[in-house]
Amino acid sequence: MNNYLWKINKKKLLKTNLSEYADYITINISSPNTPNLRDFHESKHLKKVIMSVKNGILKSDNSNLKVPVFLKIAPDITSNDLETIIKISTQKNIAGLIISNTTICRDKKLKSSNLQEFGGLSGAPLFLKSTRLLSLANQIIKKNNYKLHLIAAGGVSDCQSAYAKILCGAHLIQLYTSMTYEGPLIANKIIKGLLLLMKRDNIITINDIRGSIKNPETAMKIAINGFK
Repeated sequence: MNNYLWKINKKKLLKTNLSEYADYITINISSPNTPNLRDFHESKHLKKVIMSVKNGILKSDNSNLKVPVFLKIAPDITSNDLETIIKISTQKNIAGLIISNTTICRDKKLKSSNLQEFGGLSGAPLFLKSTRLLSLANQIIKKNNYKLHLIAAGGVSDCQSAYAKILCGAHLIQLYTSMTYEGPLIANKIIKGLLLLMKRDNIITINDIRGSIKNPETAMKIAINGFK
C-alpha cells in the first residue's frame, strides 16, 4: 500500500512546477564554482539555454506563463560580451540581468591568507567591479532604448552601497554576503537608510536618480556626502 501511494505521489511530484510561486526565474550562467558554466555567456550557448527555459515554462502545467526570466552574469566579462548578452536578452524577451555573480579575479590589495583559494569572491572586494559592469549595462540599454531591468548584486552591505548601485542603474538590489554576516534584517536596515538618504538629497522617487551616474567611485561619494 505504501509503495502504491509513493508511485502516485511521485507522479504528482514530477508534474509539480514551482514557477507559480516565483516572482521571477533566474538563469544562472555565471557561477565560477561550476565547471564550464560560464561558457553559456557565448552567443550560441546562451540562445540555446534561454530557449530551453522558455520552452520549459510553456510546457508547464500551471498558468504562470508570463513569469519574468532574468540572466545572472559574471563580473569578469568584456564590454563586447556584455553588449552581445544584452542584445540576445532583448531579442529573446528576457526581463533583465542580475549583475553580478562572484568574481574569479583577485585584487593585489587583498591581504587575506585565503587569497588564492579556488572559487568566486564576493562581498566588499566585488563592489567596484560589479558596479562598473552594472553602469556599463545601464548605458548600453539606454543608448539602444532597450527594455531590460537591472538587479544589482555584489558588495552591498549598507544603504550607501545600495544607493550607489541605484545611481549606477539598478532597479532592484540583491543581497547575499551581507545577509550571511548580519542576517535577513539587514534588508530592512538598508531600506530605512535609503529613505534617509533620499530625504537628505530631496529625492521624491528612486527613478529620479536611477542611472544618473556613470562612475561607481563618484556614485559612492554622492551616497556618502550627498549631491553637492
